[in-house]
Amino acid sequence: MREPGKLLICFKKNAKSISKDDIHKQVGTNCLKTLSEVDIDIVNVPEGEEEKFNQRYSEREEVDFVEYNYIRKPTYIPNDPYYSRGVNTKNDGVVNQWGLQRINPEGAFNKVKHLSPNKKIAILDTGIDPEHPDLASKITDGVNVGPGQPDDITDKAGHGTHVAGIAAALTDNETGIAGASFNTAMIIPVKMGDGWFTSESMIAGICYAIDKKADVINMSFGGPEFNRAEQLAVERAYKKGIVLVAATGNDGLDTPHYPAGYNYVLSVSATNRRNRLASFSNRAASPGISAPGTAILSTTPTYSIRGIQRHYDSLQGTSMAAPLVSGTAVMLKAVNPNASNAAIIRAIQNSARSITDSTSDRIPSFGLLDASNAARLI
Repeated sequence: MREPGKLLICFKKNAKSISKDDIHKQVGTNCLKTLSEVDIDIVNVPEGEEEKFNQRYSEREEVDFVEYNYIRKPTYIPNDPYYSRGVNTKNDGVVNQWGLQRINPEGAFNKVKHLSPNKKIAILDTGIDPEHPDLASKITDGVNVGPGQPDDITDKAGHGTHVAGIAAALTDNETGIAGASFNTAMIIPVKMGDGWFTSESMIAGICYAIDKKADVINMSFGGPEFNRAEQLAVERAYKKGIVLVAATGNDGLDTPHYPAGYNYVLSVSATNRRNRLASFSNRAASPGISAPGTAILSTTPTYSIRGIQRHYDSLQGTSMAAPLVSGTAVMLKAVNPNASNAAIIRAIQNSARSITDSTSDRIPSFGLLDASNAARLI
């Protein structure tokens, strides 16, 4: 993008000031100011005729070069300390949010930093820590559709809390981590179990998300079996305008994994720091996208969970890649509330960065998520 009605003119070093003024008059413009340190003149030209006047100046032998007055939009770096600095983790040493940084979110963050959380993302998982300082104020309409009491959303496994933080942690609050959706979305935690889920709980969770008018559903779970009832629920949610995102699975295979393999679901494979398909990641089905999934830092329960550090820790898996995509998807809905779910999926896919390497067979089937490019397309 460029500002209309302006050009930047650099004259050759032997051009005299008086001759510069004459040239501007002869070309038919006037000099608004001179940036003397770099000897650049800013000139005013008729809007819509920038190319014509660029050509006129370029034809003058006294002119070194001509440039348009391009618009550079600021990026926004959240002040959450672990976004850049990192924290000591149980298995990966000191880790920052390299995965979130890798999806290029800061231009998109700049678009939405003034917005309040008016969208909803449903996290179908193991529940959530409702007292976590990076999550508590973002939680709404939590439910348990699996075993236990309907109002018991407490995460006894740690997986759901980690996934929720990646997608939608409270951001720019000088605490912990940033979420992929910045502060555009509330979290609907839909607990389906403590470590394994049934088709019944998945379908009930999707129906609940539809009822609560979720904009995006994240499903960081799966298995190899196709289920027509699950596909029907997915289709119903999609027809209600919801973006459905699912992890491809961690078997290192190219075979289908469900719900990621269902029609209407955006499937997510995991990449490593080298932008290669992670060794454990299944390949994504179509429509698909890739996102970082190794040593991903996020929120963890503030109480003890076996094998997980309290408050914040790093985990790996396509389960961690998927919420980077679902968080981006709900942020895109905030950028353009009129965008359809199909348009959001297209923006995510069409803006992805290409990954090519003729020396490796671990290339993702789809490009790497680029949140800021997607925000420009939506």
